[in-house]
Amino acid sequence: MGDTSTMKGVVLTVVDTTGIQSYIFGSNRLRENAGASYLVEQATGDWVYQSLGDKHNFDLEKLRITRGLTIEDHDLTAELIYAGGGNTTILFRSLDAA
Repeated sequence: MGDTSTMKGVVLTVVDTTGIQSYIFGSNRLRENAGASYLVEQATGDWVYQSLGDKHNFDLEKLRITRGLTIEDHDLTAELIYAGGGNTTILFRSLDAA
């Protein structure tokens, strides 16, 4: 494990879409439901991946987190901890990065 003093000042960011079902299923039209679901996926997935910056632990080609590549042990600006099910959790090295 890395030097824990390097963890001073990290910023935990959580994107949570709990209670979003009324937004996704707020219409009787399948097209609108699918569109709303797509927007939630973009907001907690693709848009997050694109905003991580240059130094992060997410493999954009394989669309998965690179295990073992952590913010405390490597020179990362962002560490994606979890992304799925309408939720995303990221550690950023600084508030400016977040």
